[in-house]
Amino acid sequence: MADRYLFLKGRTIVTMNQNDDIIENGAIVTKNDRIDYIGSADEACKKYANVDYELIEHDKGMILPGLVTSHTHLFQSLMKGIGCTLNLDDWVTKVIYPMSMAMDFNDCYNAGRLNIAEMIRTGTTCFADSHYIVQKDENYDGMVAAARECGIRTVLCRATQNMQYHPDVPIEAIEDTETALRKTEECIKKYHNTENGRIKVGVEPITPIDCNAETITGLFALAEKYDTLFQCHAAESVGELTTVKNTHKMGIMEYLHSLGVLSERTMIIHSIWISAKEQQLLADTKTNVSHQPLANMILGDGIAPIPELLSRGVNVGIGVDGAASNNNQDMVESMKAAALLHRVNTLDAGVISAYDILKMGTMGSAKCLRLDHEIGSLEVGKKADIIIVDTNSLHLTPAIDPVTNMIFSGNGRDVDTTIVDGKVLMKNKRFAGLEEQEIIDKATKSAEKMYANVKF
Repeated sequence: MADRYLFLKGRTIVTMNQNDDIIENGAIVTKNDRIDYIGSADEACKKYANVDYELIEHDKGMILPGLVTSHTHLFQSLMKGIGCTLNLDDWVTKVIYPMSMAMDFNDCYNAGRLNIAEMIRTGTTCFADSHYIVQKDENYDGMVAAARECGIRTVLCRATQNMQYHPDVPIEAIEDTETALRKTEECIKKYHNTENGRIKVGVEPITPIDCNAETITGLFALAEKYDTLFQCHAAESVGELTTVKNTHKMGIMEYLHSLGVLSERTMIIHSIWISAKEQQLLADTKTNVSHQPLANMILGDGIAPIPELLSRGVNVGIGVDGAASNNNQDMVESMKAAALLHRVNTLDAGVISAYDILKMGTMGSAKCLRLDHEIGSLEVGKKADIIIVDTNSLHLTPAIDPVTNMIFSGNGRDVDTTIVDGKVLMKNKRFAGLEEQEIIDKATKSAEKMYANVKF
């Protein structure tokens, strides 16, 4: 089979590499699924003069590494806008569980495609999912089918819970430790590193109050056995903190550390209610943190100490969280929210720059997912996961500082082109292989069926 080349030309290339190189009027050439060249457009034209390639030229375009969403819930795309005045516990028990218990393969497939299409449309090329609707084995299969079809890169975490922390959590959602470990391992064996490595499987005890110690440590052992991601929602609410303190007489991160699951392969989602001692514990163990600014604000959870974590050397990535608690999958909006939230919380307009935020949404999130050696920056040899942002618009002009404009003036709909593994998934703001209206229609039908179960 002949090699496949893309030749990308733009006004500005923001590499996000270790030297923070920004190249004006440059070019990127991809060969199959990898980046083959970055640099002068003139030199690229000479080097690849005898090569057949597809040219994508955007003289007002900013070329970036694809955005990496460190946390979401695909299935929640069918629940957006419902119960938006409820706090976390009521929202989960009165909206999320009643709707999700009605889901089957087709509903999960429809939810997955809707969510992924929105991510592709807004510049996300890789994401980590938390899928805890596992009362039917086919539900996870539906999510994998959606990711496979849409062409995006993902770490699909099979999440589990085996403690009924709230009486309104349906018993169907609970599985014993043996079942959780066995079925998680089955998913890993079936799907991990498939689609040329584009689809990976991670493991997750959903929270420290949803799983007992045996399940948490057992899942971590699986992550080590198969060298994959271990993630956990933790320190998201005051109620969770109170429960852990009453039960274990220590903070949430202290408890997880006592179980031996804080490590470089671990990503903690939220990390809001943690002490200074626990912040340092995350730094010392090289544990990663996924920050969800919009979901935390919508649900009234609190503000994660992100500037403090960064100052201690903790790697932080940005996530959109589920579409039902955001209520979209636009990483640009989440990055802006992160920047503004911590500026107003610290009363310091310089606490986090636009470039720092973009770094968190690319390399920071990639490192959270243990994929920073493959994605998160534009470098020769890395995966060809690339986006082009159109800066030729009223709200992004003048483009003197296009990165700052993107974060504070733009949104994901400014993305013109999305490429994963060297394959064009969207060009000129039009999907290359997905039928948008069909995705919308099928997702709407599934959501209407599920909504019949909601009563509050």
